[in-house]
Formats: sequence, structure tokens, C-alpha cells
Amino acid sequence: KVLDANHPSLHWFTPKQTLDSAFEQMLNNITDSLNEIEFRNKIAPWIALIKCGHTTALYSKQFIKNLPQYRYPRFPLQIKFWEDSAVVLSNGYFKDSIIQRGTIVQSINKKPISFYRDSLFKQIATDGYAFNHQYQTLSSSFPDGFKQVFGVDSTYLIGFLNQEGKYD
Repeated sequence: KVLDANHPSLHWFTPKQTLDSAFEQMLNNITDSLNEIEFRNKIAPWIALIKCGHTTALYSKQFIKNLPQYRYPRFPLQIKFWEDSAVVLSNGYFKDSIIQRGTIVQSINKKPISFYRDSLFKQIATDGYAFNHQYQTLSSSFPDGFKQVFGVDSTYLIGFLNQEGKYD
């Protein structure tokens, strides 16, 4: 109701019926025992449907204040995304001689890299259909976004193209 009353471009890119339906679906998936990260992960995709870069889901000031202590562990690869590919910018495992800067990533844990790109895009608010902002945000914060949405594991299976152009 607050957004309906105060947001000047609420339905410019997504029809009211679509937003209302997605809102009801989102509400049905929220339980009363979510932490702040889980809550943000539930509401951010709905807010991103508005397609307004100034309307986004932020963490509370208290959470942000305590965030640095929770930064690690996180996903070890910084990845640059484009529409048709993704490459490693840096690897947190400095002694890794296989997956280095420039390695083309095809999959993570047997899911195509496009799955992670598309899933994380749903968390990023942008103006209209300006995907360039989503690519920039995802490329600059992939390890943190990955941790926020998918959690962390002790190991990852990375599918990549080797120097001969073959999938490993």
C-alpha cells in the first residue's frame, strides 16, 4: 500500500496484477523465523520486479555495522559476467595453478554459470531493462552475492574451459 501510494513509477515496467500476484506469492513463502539475510533474499526479487534502481532491499544499519565480521568464508572466485560468458578475475586460493585470471567458467557444482547469473540478477534492482547495471553489480560482488543466496561450502566443483578449449 505504501508503494502504491508513493512510488511514481511503480507500474511502468511491471503491470499491477503481476506485482500483486508476485507479492502474494512472496508473502506465502515467508515464515516467522527468518534472519535478516533470509528475509532480504525473499523480498529482493519482488522489489527488483518494480525495475526501479532507486527502490531496493537494504539491510538494517545495525546489520551493516556488524557485516565485516561475517565476510569470510565466502565463494573464492571473483567472476566477471557477460551475457554469453563468465571469466575468473581473481582466485582467493592464490596457489591454485589451474583456475587463474582469465579462465572461462562454465559451471559451478554442476549447474551452468547462467543459473547463478540469472538467480542473482533477481536480487539486483535496476532501472527498466538496463541490464548493464546488473552485470556490473554482479561482476563486482559475485562472492558476496553467491554467499548471500546460496551459502558457502567447503568445496566447489568448477567446470571451466582449459587452455586447449576443452571443458574440464
